[in-house]
Amino acid sequence: MATLFTAQCDRCDFNQTIAARTNYAYRLPEPPDVFLWTQFVWCGECRKIVQAEKLLTEEEIDAWLAGQWNRRIRLDGERYRQIIVGRQSPARCLTCGSVDIVAAKSGEHVATVLHGDCGGVVSLNRSGSARIEGGIDVYSAEGEFIVGVLKQYCYP
Repeated sequence: MATLFTAQCDRCDFNQTIAARTNYAYRLPEPPDVFLWTQFVWCGECRKIVQAEKLLTEEEIDAWLAGQWNRRIRLDGERYRQIIVGRQSPARCLTCGSVDIVAAKSGEHVATVLHGDCGGVVSLNRSGSARIEGGIDVYSAEGEFIVGVLKQYCYP
């Protein structure tokens, strides 16, 4: 399942529908794959709002793991920490791999991001959900695409 968002610029006629997915993972030499956190960004290469890696700080990882009793979740968190500690590159766009990205800022009910084309502010609002066919897109510990399954978005 994906959450749908609509994006509109307050300065120009830019608008976009985004299907936010959660089926991304990092692949390390030893299984299992590790959950990949995402965020909305303006990508300078794609020229649109896309999902990109969200590289958590060690403090954010600690806060997320606090109170997690599930062994699998704790293992995933510690493996994610290994990725972050050894990471050389900044966060990347999950569509094209570019590091020319500007992260959206989350508010109480809406996220906003600077529109890279006109300088306006793009607001992202939740607008529904969609069923996604397919599997998981897998990335290296440096955020480089490894393998994925062709996805079909089925809008209601």
